[in-house]
Amino acid sequence: MLLRAGNQSDVIKLVQNYKPLGVYIFHGDADRVVSVNYARQMRTLLGGFHPDFSYNEYPGGEHWFGDISVDWKPIFDFFQWRKRPADTAVNAIDFTTSNPGISDAYRWASIRQQLQPLEYSRIRLQRNRTAGTIVGETENVRILRFDLQDFTPGAALTLKLDGTEVKHTAGRNPCICCAQLPAGS
Repeated sequence: MLLRAGNQSDVIKLVQNYKPLGVYIFHGDADRVVSVNYARQMRTLLGGFHPDFSYNEYPGGEHWFGDISVDWKPIFDFFQWRKRPADTAVNAIDFTTSNPGISDAYRWASIRQQLQPLEYSRIRLQRNRTAGTIVGETENVRILRFDLQDFTPGAALTLKLDGTEVKHTAGRNPCICCAQLPAGS
């Protein structure tokens, strides 16, 4: 358990979480505090699947290489040219965490409890508001929470998780629905 407590800091294991986001890596190539090799490793990993990332190594830059390290125009341009879509526009989730106490949620779903504390948990979900469904698979998840505000109050909702189907009716204030998943899922 003690060794698993550090899992949330393992950005390599969590790299898939970055897929729906623009990523900008900016690192000094002479950094002796955090080796530039970490940035290069992330560049290689992202290069294998990520559609929207940028990488820049600053020649001679150490861990702190002056005002330019916090006032880098290309990174602000990168941010300016991108918009984070509203939760209502996102219907697919692929999210991994090892500690819901640190990072439990992505968009309209959150992991409330794990089967094995501090092991990696993953949710892959697809939401169809027109059909009134949320379908998906989980790994190491005991309780999952959904924000249902985008579903019509009173509408029938079908949750199909790990092969188990549950019917639910969205309430007047359709904001939360908790599902206790079968043991071993």
